[in-house]
Amino acid sequence: MIVDYDHGKQQLNGDQKFVRVRSSEVDAEGRCNCKLQNDKKCLPPHRTEGVIKDAFAKATRAIILEKDELIVHTKVMMQMVCDTTELETEQSHLLTEMDAVAAMVERIVAENKTTVMDQKEYRRQRNELVAWCEAARDGYEKASGEISNRQGEEENLYVVYRWATKAERLMRKV
Repeated sequence: MIVDYDHGKQQLNGDQKFVRVRSSEVDAEGRCNCKLQNDKKCLPPHRTEGVIKDAFAKATRAIILEKDELIVHTKVMMQMVCDTTELETEQSHLLTEMDAVAAMVERIVAENKTTVMDQKEYRRQRNELVAWCEAARDGYEKASGEISNRQGEEENLYVVYRWATKAERLMRKV
């Protein structure tokens, strides 16, 4: 890493100390070209642990400034987006409907076995009932999928909420 000061350019060497670098040894992007000349080798610039910690702390502090707002918005989103009460009620109604239609199909099949029925009419009634049951099953599966999606979103939002509530402790350690 090349640093340009008023008194000349310096490079961070392997001992984490700055050493002077001649201008002829620096390319247009400020990187050291020593390794390309003669047999002289330069260590590649490394980020020190302190530099990384400082960058992380700076980014985290920027987020933490809005931590309280983030917590409130996350709670509201969890309540609004992740509420499955209506879907669970719909699921319960569809399950009851499927059971009732299945009972009607069983009744019409049993009736067809015991009495003489017009087979054309029997098939029409049975097909209508089966289509009704399939539509209810499709609605039930759709509601189940939406419940799963919302539960996944709730888990994601909970991670954000948990992080935001613990962020202050994290910043004390950094």
